[in-house]
Amino acid sequence: MKTLPVLLALVLGASTAHAASDDDISRSFQRPPRDATILLLVEKADSAPLDRAGAMLEKQLQSQLAEAGYRTAVIDIADYQALEASEAAALGEHPRGKLIPASERAQASALSKLARIAKTESHCDMLIRARIVMRKATLDAQYAEWDGRRRGLLFDGARDLEVDTNSRTRVVSVRMTGTTAGLSVELVAFDGSGVRDFVTHGAVVIPLVWNLKTRASSVRTDLFQTDEDVADGLKIALAPMRSGR
Repeated sequence: MKTLPVLLALVLGASTAHAASDDDISRSFQRPPRDATILLLVEKADSAPLDRAGAMLEKQLQSQLAEAGYRTAVIDIADYQALEASEAAALGEHPRGKLIPASERAQASALSKLARIAKTESHCDMLIRARIVMRKATLDAQYAEWDGRRRGLLFDGARDLEVDTNSRTRVVSVRMTGTTAGLSVELVAFDGSGVRDFVTHGAVVIPLVWNLKTRASSVRTDLFQTDEDVADGLKIALAPMRSGR
């Protein structure tokens, strides 16, 4: 079974887990008016289980924004990637997919240009890029805290220890400390003039299960079976669109 760093390196690229302190909402941000159209760019992995997460994320974005009174349109990721490659080339970069991704500067430039194009050509008032990313979570006894949520950890190999009645649940006598990796929804929004409105995150799930006999961790096999976790994390990340600002 692949370990978490190997799995996420293959699926998400060699990204580093970040803390929640990098969330940011522009002081100039104003929510678009009701019935405004928001262009969605949802990055989807081509490997299980994050391929399922991408589909769930797109569906939930459309649903939750509709509940908030917005219309949505979805752009093909290939169209954005062509624009990103063009912006990277203009900066002297030579991206090669996940192995050598475009820099954050090139990505921001491409997203800003896409938002301006969408405003001019399709009358979209905002662009939101959504993706699942790896984030840093703080361990506290049998729980992990990150990006607005506190979730119980999962353990295997604990038949000889005190456990709850449900299988593979938290072990009462174990106290974890330090940090681990969590998966979160990341939203980056640009207004129609190409100015970044916000970057937000919402915790989705801890992808590891700890085996107390082998003292090793592995990636859970039951990730993203339903969209409940994606939906909850997205609600946290979409807070600026519901805050009345």
